[in-house]
Amino acid sequence: MFKHWQELSLYSKLIKREWRAKARQLIREHASDISSGHVHSVLKSEEFRSASVIGLYFSVSTEPDTKPLMEAAFSLGKRVAVPIYSPILAAYEWAEYQPSMELTEAKYGIVEPKQAPKIDPQIIDVCFLPGLLFDKSGVRLGHGGGFYDRLLIQISSSTPIIGLAFRWQIVDELPKEPHDIVCSKVIY
Repeated sequence: MFKHWQELSLYSKLIKREWRAKARQLIREHASDISSGHVHSVLKSEEFRSASVIGLYFSVSTEPDTKPLMEAAFSLGKRVAVPIYSPILAAYEWAEYQPSMELTEAKYGIVEPKQAPKIDPQIIDVCFLPGLLFDKSGVRLGHGGGFYDRLLIQISSSTPIIGLAFRWQIVDELPKEPHDIVCSKVIY
């Protein structure tokens, strides 16, 4: 379909632009219909139950709410790793989040702990991540910038990577770029 990776990259950018607007509209239209069914599915998953350290993120309005997952993890004595932006590195890195930590709005309007100790990403047992779209084989289309792609290469290659999505974020097929990391599964 694509002769060069540049064509694929341009196609991905066009899909992202179109779906960002659709996501905002779908959230507005179906806000009352959006259930926390993904929370139950995550909590009963073997990956979550057996993990000691869980990679999560602070969700934004167009993503499934991760706050209940963090609360459940803490109530079960699990540790939670979240991405934080490092201005020195001009990149995201993993930090350990505790519920008592003060939160602040950071780069791109994403919430993160104001001061959190870095955590060795190799000890993350399962990693849950957001996306703009996911396909049925686990290919993820992110919001752009490749931030999660760079975060995911830091964790162990044996760590399950699980996308969290609403049903309308699942499509039959997405283009896969060479740097894309495919999810083990997607919960929606």
